[in-house]
Amino acid sequence: MLTRPDALNENDRLHLKAALANCADLAALAEHVRSFAHMLTHLQGDQLPEWMGAATVATELPSLRRFAQHLERDLDAVIAGLSQPWNPGVVEGHVNRIKILKREMFGRAGFELLRKRVLLYAWIPGQESSSTSPKPSGKPSKNSRREGSASSAAIEPSRSMDSLR
Repeated sequence: MLTRPDALNENDRLHLKAALANCADLAALAEHVRSFAHMLTHLQGDQLPEWMGAATVATELPSLRRFAQHLERDLDAVIAGLSQPWNPGVVEGHVNRIKILKREMFGRAGFELLRKRVLLYAWIPGQESSSTSPKPSGKPSKNSRREGSASSAAIEPSRSMDSLR
């Protein structure tokens, strides 16, 4: 139901058609999902209030009704998100990468090393920007968290951090 109908193979298309024919609620849900996906992919956020009205009135699906009602909490932002061609994905990717670094280093080192790892990752030439963090070159020892220290191989990336000073 979440896959574009033209992307389904023939067997899956037949199974979906049979399932929708046997359950009227599922068929109604599929229609609402497809219309929402059309709004999303074609940047037609101005149609959201009509979709929400149809989703809350015409269906007996409580989950869909709650979803539509929760969209009303910040309707202007949702309409803008469905209408604008840009999104905050790149920023969210960097935030996620930094949170992963912080989680990896929890209890092992202080803010200075975290800062250096973040800056080192941004500085390394030829490294593409992605939401993944640099891989540690080794594993921490079993006692490293208990002792409050870690092996340097567990928390330092493969390049030397002396070049950042």
